[in-house]
Amino acid sequence: MRSAITKNQFNMKPQFLIIGAAKCGTTYFSKILNQHSQIFIPVVTEPHFYDNDENYQLGFQHYLNTFFKDTQDVHKRGDCTPNYFHRHGKVIPRLLECNTKQSLQFILILRDPVKRAFSHYLHRVRVYKESESFEKAVDLEKHRLAENPDIWASYFQDGLYAQQLKHWFAVFEKDQFHIIFFEDMVSNIQTVAKQTFRFLHAKTDVELQTIGIKNKASVPKSSVCMQWLQKPMPIKNWFKPFVPKYTRKLIKERLIKLNLKEPNNIPALDPAMDRFLRSKYYPDIEALEKILDINLNSWKHP
Repeated sequence: MRSAITKNQFNMKPQFLIIGAAKCGTTYFSKILNQHSQIFIPVVTEPHFYDNDENYQLGFQHYLNTFFKDTQDVHKRGDCTPNYFHRHGKVIPRLLECNTKQSLQFILILRDPVKRAFSHYLHRVRVYKESESFEKAVDLEKHRLAENPDIWASYFQDGLYAQQLKHWFAVFEKDQFHIIFFEDMVSNIQTVAKQTFRFLHAKTDVELQTIGIKNKASVPKSSVCMQWLQKPMPIKNWFKPFVPKYTRKLIKERLIKLNLKEPNNIPALDPAMDRFLRSKYYPDIEALEKILDINLNSWKHP
């Protein structure tokens, strides 16, 4: 898919990617970074160029012209698609096909894997993509992924960070990665942001407007509206020739957000399920501690 690009397009290439992990505050953090005058991240969240076959077939030029047009003078351009981390088998070869290995930097946000898994599940329930209980959904996960590897129901699998990170470290140098922990981001966003600016070789004396994490637990105001937005319908096909794909995506995202509200009661994870998942994640957490030389005891116990 490496196609000839002009000098102008070469100067639009993103130099960094927020690759994951999903449900770890990546959208929130991209909005924080976008406050920096030297950084540009597309307003359409998650371009999904490298992990989506249809988007990738449109070509690298299309990707640059769609998301990074007229950004030649920006110091750092970034793509925030948290699914990249989890789809390393498809994403890494495509990254190497379109970029030189040394030209890229990666930002990876990690969160307590049990809390991440439950947040992932609640998200899919909220948008009417999941009807099973959390326990049942985790039990069905392997079967579902065997039938359709691209279905985003990998609640447990996506939290196996060490297993996935090994694939990235096998290709890219460790110093190309800036790893952030969700808990640090929530408790001290200013410090985490400045550390990230330094990693991206951007100026650090930037005043940030603190914004709340919007992608937290929520419920639809109207279940009928949410289902209409999510389900394929013939009437939606009428707009396709007239409205570009990513414009439709942006409109859909905004309509979904307008249709969300804070729940009266935030669902709680069953303590027995919490303990079960932590026991399942334990070996991977220990492996991650060794890879990153860090203590993650808080993730091992409820």
